Amino acid sequence: MGIAFILAILRQNDAFNSLHFFDSMRRRFKTEEASIKAMTASGSGAELEQRQQEIRFRQTRHKATVREVEMFFFAFDGAKIFFNGMDEK
Repeated sequence: MGIAFILAILRQNDAFNSLHFFDSMRRRFKTEEASIKAMTASGSGAELEQRQQEIRFRQTRHKATVREVEMFFFAFDGAKIFFNGMDEK
């Protein structure tokens, strides 16, 4: 809510929107997801197990980061409603 308020009182909503921050984050996440899928668990024995653990760790971290950014996006979008008319004055 703080970021939405600061952008509204400084009348910088259009400038922030022109950055396409959330779009670039979504593109980055798609790229990262593709690279995780491209990682193959090849090898044998302990090396294979370690590689699989790394893949699982990256998948878990990726999902958590995506979830966190999406929650931020929804909270930010909702907070902008409160300050909708402030940048017009």
